[in-house]
Amino acid sequence: MALGFYGLLAASAVLWNWAAGRPMHALLYDPDRLTRAGLVWGLLSGLLLGAATVAFSRWTIERFGWGRDLYRFFARALGEVSWADAALLALTSSIGEELFFRGIMLPRWGIVWSTLLFMLSHPAPAKRLWPWTASAGVMGLLFALITQRSANLGGALVAHFVVNLFNLRHVSEFVDPADDLYEPPPDDDGEGSDGAADDDGDGLA
Repeated sequence: MALGFYGLLAASAVLWNWAAGRPMHALLYDPDRLTRAGLVWGLLSGLLLGAATVAFSRWTIERFGWGRDLYRFFARALGEVSWADAALLALTSSIGEELFFRGIMLPRWGIVWSTLLFMLSHPAPAKRLWPWTASAGVMGLLFALITQRSANLGGALVAHFVVNLFNLRHVSEFVDPADDLYEPPPDDDGEGSDGAADDDGDGLA
């Protein structure tokens, strides 16, 4: 189902690009601005951003209850995620979302709307997990800035793939065989599910 959704996003980007009368390569790069240095800078920036984001994700798990609850949610929803499964889902999600939000929406609607809609496409499964949605907005902004600066989609694709690959694989660490059904994490006590005190507003500080 997820693969189909990301395939639909990619197809929508291609159709939108065609309807706008843009050449197909415009989804991936701007030939008038792209340089070899820009391509290398974009790829390296994407790799560094991806690695930094994965490290930040691990820190939120250790520091905040919402971080642990978020991974427990995905563990219950996805179950055990192998490296192959993580790579496939990371590849399709990064291609689909980057083609749609940065490949066509960014040049057509601008950085504000493309970032806002990318953030809203990652709704929190429970109120106390709102930092995940906010972090998606931050990541969308950074992906857009890398794309604009480098004049190509390579850096954003690399960053997006790295983040999703390692974070999806890490979901397996939170799989509990006793979990049969997903139950949203509580919103009313202001604590992580393991009892650690957690201020919802501190997740991105």
